[in-house]
Amino acid sequence: MDALPQRLAQLSPEKRALLEQLRLQRQAAAAIVPRDPAVVVPLSLAQRRLWLVEQMRPGQATYIMPCVLMIKGLLDRNALAASLSWLLQRHEVLRTSIQHGSQGAYQQIHAPWQVELGLVEVDQTQLESQLRQYAQQAFDLKHAPLWRAQLWRCAPEQHVLGLMLHHIIADGWSLGVLMHDLALAYAHFATGAALNRVPLPIQYGDYACWQAQQPAMMLPNSRDFWLKLLHDAPTLALPTDYPRPAVQSFQGAQIAWRLPSELVEQLKQLSQRQSATLFMSLLTAFYWLLHWLSEQTDLVVGTDVAGRQQPETHQLIGFFINQLMLRQKVQPYQSFQASLQQTRQLTLAAFEHQHVPFDQIVELLNVAHDPSRTPLFQVKFVLQNTPLPTLQLAGVELERMDLDPHTAKFDLLINLWEEHTGLAGTLDYNTDIFAAQRMQQLLERYQLLLKLIVLEPTITLEAAVERCQSQERELQQQRLEQRKAANRSKLILNRRRSSTEPTQ
Repeated sequence: MDALPQRLAQLSPEKRALLEQLRLQRQAAAAIVPRDPAVVVPLSLAQRRLWLVEQMRPGQATYIMPCVLMIKGLLDRNALAASLSWLLQRHEVLRTSIQHGSQGAYQQIHAPWQVELGLVEVDQTQLESQLRQYAQQAFDLKHAPLWRAQLWRCAPEQHVLGLMLHHIIADGWSLGVLMHDLALAYAHFATGAALNRVPLPIQYGDYACWQAQQPAMMLPNSRDFWLKLLHDAPTLALPTDYPRPAVQSFQGAQIAWRLPSELVEQLKQLSQRQSATLFMSLLTAFYWLLHWLSEQTDLVVGTDVAGRQQPETHQLIGFFINQLMLRQKVQPYQSFQASLQQTRQLTLAAFEHQHVPFDQIVELLNVAHDPSRTPLFQVKFVLQNTPLPTLQLAGVELERMDLDPHTAKFDLLINLWEEHTGLAGTLDYNTDIFAAQRMQQLLERYQLLLKLIVLEPTITLEAAVERCQSQERELQQQRLEQRKAANRSKLILNRRRSSTEPTQ
């Protein structure tokens, strides 16, 4: 029974690497085809991970993805409801529930139904609290649908559409697919425009069946890579404002922020000169920031990969992403350019082994369960490379609304995506251990580092931290002087008002 693993272990590293490459090529070439309708649809590996989390912490809203849209103009509510019904029919994952039987957890696909889009009249001052309450309602995975939609009317021609999807059926890429299909369907039902969408060649359930039939996901080459990279990985010890609770509550908050286009362009040019990507440069600067805050030199940061190597999956709504751990050892006397090259090599190597599911790596490393924090890494850095949702519906204007979900899966999660005005992003943080002021300072320090790096890419980590600390003190002094000046002006104004008031 163990003959094959023993034979694989006896191969040279070069032969194992070649075998791994051939396996990946065969897997990528293997077409995903529609499944036999009679088969039980298993959970995908990504779904299994979330399902296990839900069993340990049922009734939580931690893994709900909110998509909130402000709609200005004359909205056809019936057309919007019909469009959502069409989406439900097109993507079977939107009518899927998760069941558990003698063979374990599996997907149950239900017959299509007509979506009823509720309408709530709301005052603008109450909108945010109602949206947050709607987003924090947990799903029961045993009951479809694992998404919901509701419409709020703030004025005759101003509505808000709230879409809440459980992560077990969707990811960030899925939002782009959803918005694209929704726009086409709404144009059809509202104006009679042709709906030229051919049926999907496969569904998410077909992908899950295909994945279950693939050979073992971890051959010796990948096993050796992750063992070597993450053996005795340290725990990040950032300074906190409050003691860490014994059990992670997943309570959090979110700060919206952005990097200006001029700085982003400078970072892109720096990356190109170093044969690196924007993600690699941003991540390297993030490692430097973590060193500045923690004084640790051995750092592990998590990130996401889309997990859609097969072209057939690009049109699907579903949960495909995998998590990677990127462990970097920074040196105080190393230049940013040299540190960037380290990050480049690390990232390229990790992406070669991205097919290995995160849970298999945790199991491989025999990571002890710690209910107070996530395994292997506590901070995550993501630059979205998924197609941006097209915000358009026929005859109305759409605007994406930010909604703080008040949850945090990690101690820190920086999520960035590219817009015309630069990089927009959010910082989600664990409110059990961090205060908002510290998180604002973290973002300010990160931008100070980035601005310094593009001007002096040969600067060392130690020198960069010293320079940024000096700039930080100057900024604090400037703000103090501005507050003093404002207080003096206010005092003078109050005295003038007092002197002009008539005496009794």
